Amino acid sequence: MSKKGKTTYFHYVLEAKLVTPDGRALSPGSEWIENPEGDYEKQDCECKAFKRLAVKLKKQYTRFPVCILADGLYHGETMFKICEENQWKYIIVLQDKSLKTV
Repeated sequence: MSKKGKTTYFHYVLEAKLVTPDGRALSPGSEWIENPEGDYEKQDCECKAFKRLAVKLKKQYTRFPVCILADGLYHGETMFKICEENQWKYIIVLQDKSLKTV
């Protein structure tokens, strides 16, 4: 609730973006980040949504060359494995001093 008493609702979504050389951005796929109905053990998150979105993208765009550009949140082994299995390239952008061991 804001200082003026207005309630704002929002919902997270993971978007795949196709960026053209002239700077236009198109959305070939989206995946909502939400908890399933009923009981669940862990919260849904961007990494879980990425797994679901990757399946959809591979199915819909089987011959499309893909390069994933992601932030440090996606640096885990699962993301690398998905990209390698699908023969996708990837770029991970990290903030200064992130993952000091890499």
